[in-house]
Amino acid sequence: MLERPRHPVTGDRVVPGVPWRLTHGANGLQRPAPMLGQHTHEVLTQVLGYTPDAVAELVTQGVVHSSA
Repeated sequence: MLERPRHPVTGDRVVPGVPWRLTHGANGLQRPAPMLGQHTHEVLTQVLGYTPDAVAELVTQGVVHSSA
C-alpha cells in the first residue's frame, strides 16, 4: 500500500498508495506532486481569468507564490 515515487527536486518519498486497483486504466501515481507555486500563474490566468499583470501584482504583494 506504499508507493515510492521519485520527485525531480525532492528525491524519493514514501507515500500512501491508492487502496484499490483497476483492471483497465492507470494505477498508482502518474506524476510527482507539484512544487509550491508551480501552477499558480496557469490557474489564475486560464481558470480564473486573471490578467498576467494582475497575477504579477498578487505575487509582488505576497498574496500568492509563483515559481514561474
